[in-house]
Amino acid sequence: MADKAAAAEESGGWKEFIWNKQKKEFMGRTGTSWLKIGGFYLVFYGCLSALFVATIHVMLLTLDEFKPKWQDRVSPPGLSMRPRAHKMEIAFSMDSSNSFSAHVDSMNHLLQSYVDEKQQKLKDCGEFPLGPRDQGAVNAGRGPRSSCRFQRQWLGPCSGLEDPSYGFASGEPCIIIKMNRVIGFVPEVAPNASLPNEVLRHYNPNIIPVTCAAKREEDRGSLGGFSYHGMGGHAGFPLHYFPYYGVRLQEDYVAPLLAVRVLNASRGAELRLECRVHAANAATSERDRFLGRVEFKLNVRAPGETAGD
Repeated sequence: MADKAAAAEESGGWKEFIWNKQKKEFMGRTGTSWLKIGGFYLVFYGCLSALFVATIHVMLLTLDEFKPKWQDRVSPPGLSMRPRAHKMEIAFSMDSSNSFSAHVDSMNHLLQSYVDEKQQKLKDCGEFPLGPRDQGAVNAGRGPRSSCRFQRQWLGPCSGLEDPSYGFASGEPCIIIKMNRVIGFVPEVAPNASLPNEVLRHYNPNIIPVTCAAKREEDRGSLGGFSYHGMGGHAGFPLHYFPYYGVRLQEDYVAPLLAVRVLNASRGAELRLECRVHAANAATSERDRFLGRVEFKLNVRAPGETAGD
């Protein structure tokens, strides 16, 4: 009987806390008390929200819609290449399409943006390199800027149009190099005194030249050289694709490409290769394999040879 009385008392206390009929309190507070505390928190969080919105608004007023405000610490654009390979190691067997299918897919994915159907809105700037296309300051308020087409067929045997394997099936693979985009950046041609002889023989003031070579002295005898395929047959990037004005002003912009084919690489040898851009305002670093250059390893295995041979 005592237990039942205690249970009833406990139940009554809990119910009384929820709603006290005598004091007309809900969960220990009267209606007026709830109204006051609710109003306090409404004003408190309203002020916090207004302060947050005002802070964001002021910050947005300091930002440029088309160009990053602070670019003094932005490095010169680096280079990137396709195919993208793990640890930049391209190893494959000539007679095994499975060993290089991922590389082919990487090339195809890049070149999807360079088909004629996707460049209908772009300007035909001709087939020969020109100087930089200055279309005013990024924030000049002139609206969208025009972009030049880049024809996929300019990449020749590395375009994937003639050889869908991009040379992998024949043991002379292609790589495609592009310069990363930096708004407003215009590469400058390096002084003649700093250019290799192979560049001077085909010098063009409207081309930022690129050269490739074996990184190690002992690898040079295991390599037949390189062939370059770009706009107008030049080994480099045409200047009239610069400057880049950003995705807001050049939504359909396509970057110029350079295809490099590795010729007669010794079978089964691991070669360390490097391609370097020669521009006065594009720095290079041995610590960064993509700053002004790309460095990769290549191992072309002969038919019937496996990775462990």
